[in-house]
Amino acid sequence: MPYHNKFRLLHFTLQQNLEEVYANIFLKTFALSLIGVFVPVYFLHELGLAFHEVLLYYLSLSLFLMVGYLFGAFFCNRIGLKKLVLLSIPFHLLHYFLLYHLEFSPIPLWVIGAFYGIAEGMFWLSYNVNFAHFSDRKHRGEEVNLRYILAAGIGIVGPFLGGFLLTYMSFYIVFVLVILLLLFSVFPLFHITEEQRHVHFSFNDVFYEKNLTYTPRFFVEGMRGVVSGVFWPIFIFVIVKDYFSLGMVSSVASLFSSVVVWVIANRVDTFDRDRKKRFTDTFSLIHGLVSFVKATLSEVFHVYIVGVLSLITYGVTEVSLEAISFNKANKNRKVVGFFVFRDIVLNVARIFTLGLLFFSGLDMVASLKLGFILLGATSVLQKFLAPSYKNVAKNSSL
Repeated sequence: MPYHNKFRLLHFTLQQNLEEVYANIFLKTFALSLIGVFVPVYFLHELGLAFHEVLLYYLSLSLFLMVGYLFGAFFCNRIGLKKLVLLSIPFHLLHYFLLYHLEFSPIPLWVIGAFYGIAEGMFWLSYNVNFAHFSDRKHRGEEVNLRYILAAGIGIVGPFLGGFLLTYMSFYIVFVLVILLLLFSVFPLFHITEEQRHVHFSFNDVFYEKNLTYTPRFFVEGMRGVVSGVFWPIFIFVIVKDYFSLGMVSSVASLFSSVVVWVIANRVDTFDRDRKKRFTDTFSLIHGLVSFVKATLSEVFHVYIVGVLSLITYGVTEVSLEAISFNKANKNRKVVGFFVFRDIVLNVARIFTLGLLFFSGLDMVASLKLGFILLGATSVLQKFLAPSYKNVAKNSSL
């Protein structure tokens, strides 16, 4: 990307008075990268919880993500989109405070998951709507890509540092560091000057006919998120057996994927609408095929190779789909309704995947492999379904 294009997102940020939000995002992303990949293992290895209890936590998280999104949609005009970000921070802090105290107090996991889900729902409703309004449509692929690369850059350092701290210190140190970073992330938000802008939302906007054509893509995206973010770290830990190696796998995968995604995803803006969709579906299919391979792994070296391939295909798919989503949302007044619809489909997919494993009766490793196979099969199915709903969406503009 030429240097003058790199500064377009910075210009967007400064022009729209969103620099405080981006400072908040940077600190928040770094904080969560220190601990995020280790949370499922913390439940299983440190606390000795059963696998189905971990699934219950993530089921609650997915359900309350929808609650947070709906809360944000209904009250964004009353309290402002930017203040929604500020309001989400106490829920994040409480979530990690309770996570640490699980070792000492029998706090229901679904309650802890609920706090995190509400926090993430409010935060991402605000962020997505602002980004859809103010980013440059002609270069949205580049801007989404830059956002992904910045996150991937943090993802190189965060898991490595988190794995180091957990190996040579303790979860207590990491939880304290995460909470402090989240506290510091609040301060930039106090300088926000709220803009008075009416944001339209109604339930009719959610299940708008043209939104429905995106259901298969969003459903697979939701499955991809839970399999990659929950099942894959647990499966890696089963093979590598220590926190530092788990962090290294995540960091190495982020390093390689950030370079490849940067090169490939910048081409998204040069594609027409149908080619963007085919591009997204193809990489979604490749990621699904990689997911099949995950179910066969047993060697550490293979975990590194497949981890890199998985994050590359995941990153390219997500950047492309994000660009499509923001273009679609920004075409009409139903921006909030579109993102609420997207979040509902994403979380229905997560709940479906987690619920299937919860009631499968299989042991943990067999359940994880079932999750990989399920994602692979659904990705293949979605690829072949794409032509059948592409024609339905033909009259829909991006």
